[in-house]
Amino acid sequence: MFEILNIYLKCWIHNISGKKSPYSFSFKTLYREHTFRVPTELKSDFTLGIKYWRKSWIALRKKGEGELLRDQLVFDGDSKQKEQRLSYLAKIVEDSLDYISVDSLEGISFTKAVLFSVFFTPLFFSLVLISSVSKNRASYSLSILSITQNYLLLNAVRKHNIRKIYYFFPYENDANFNALILMDNGVEVIKVPGPNTLHRFHQFVVSNKLALCTGFQFEQVDLLKENWFVDEVYKWPLYGFQEYLGYVSQNKTKKKYEIGLISSGIWRRRQLGLQSLDKEYESEELLIDWVRSYMVQNHISKLFVYLHPIERKTTEIYQEAMNYYSSIYPGVEVDFSEFDVKSFQDFDKVNLALSSHSTTNLQRLFCGYKVFYTPMLFQTPLFPNTSIDRICLKEEGRFVKEVTSALKMTDQEFFDFYGLNEYHYGSVLSHK
Repeated sequence: MFEILNIYLKCWIHNISGKKSPYSFSFKTLYREHTFRVPTELKSDFTLGIKYWRKSWIALRKKGEGELLRDQLVFDGDSKQKEQRLSYLAKIVEDSLDYISVDSLEGISFTKAVLFSVFFTPLFFSLVLISSVSKNRASYSLSILSITQNYLLLNAVRKHNIRKIYYFFPYENDANFNALILMDNGVEVIKVPGPNTLHRFHQFVVSNKLALCTGFQFEQVDLLKENWFVDEVYKWPLYGFQEYLGYVSQNKTKKKYEIGLISSGIWRRRQLGLQSLDKEYESEELLIDWVRSYMVQNHISKLFVYLHPIERKTTEIYQEAMNYYSSIYPGVEVDFSEFDVKSFQDFDKVNLALSSHSTTNLQRLFCGYKVFYTPMLFQTPLFPNTSIDRICLKEEGRFVKEVTSALKMTDQEFFDFYGLNEYHYGSVLSHK
């Protein structure tokens, strides 16, 4: 307990002094405005701090899920991708790994939980007061739970003699603070941010190692590393590559559908009250309009839609998604993958796919298929000064021109023309 509070206070002091250090950067990210962990509808609740203090107590008393038997661990945001995480790492590292998610951390005894709560009451009470009046209510409230979970992870590390952690959700606010605690206790931290742009959530990074897995990320390193405290950067294959190898392009010249739309499920996200980042919803809605207009002008009557996993949670949601897209493309034959078929399994059906910003684009590129990004309304560029920015279409005139040209190219001609062969499965980057 003393150690956690000591590191927290050190982070706070470094931050207010303006010192550039892993401690000040950890404090900045702990209280940055955005977080995926707090539902949008709760962010206006002035009692949110109290609710997360209660969650903290529940976490302290929660029973763990199984025993950790190895000294190397995958740490994740939830257990939904457990098998994929372990399958991916099995192709890259020789380590024998255990797995734990933040929500399955083992709690402590009632007596220890009371002592912890009493010890942290001054800090947590202060955070509750701040959260009740701050516009950044979500982050201040969430930090109460995060500090508690960081303590529980440290307990697990000490109990099971963990010496290395593969950290799979480094985009969250407490990832740097957590890394400081782990590294201070002799644990090697390897953060794995997945195939996303680093500009959004990785401007400040604290870690022993950082494992990047797609071409544009390596290009972004030089732009961001000034604010990184990282000893080494690894080059790994695209996250999930082991699943995609059976679905790579066979260079067929004729495909069933000329155009495919890669959905982010914005209609469903709005139903769930999920937050839009940087006008991503509006960009996808504009893409839907551009696709509709292009199809009318070019007499294209068939469209294939790759649904997001959020649109395939249940058969009912899946049917609702199909009805939605059929209704916004009247007079068009709209087709979809079967309910239990993943998007990459149907890549060969579509000549050219379009998406505002989906990571499915990188899967298509890896498999050797054509795709464009269309982040038209994003305030922050997705891939500034990188090779993949060449296939980002933001103006409708260029959209029409580039789509028309790309439809006539073979898959390989597309890769050669836009200089994208480093994303192709034939040029998978070696890893350490």
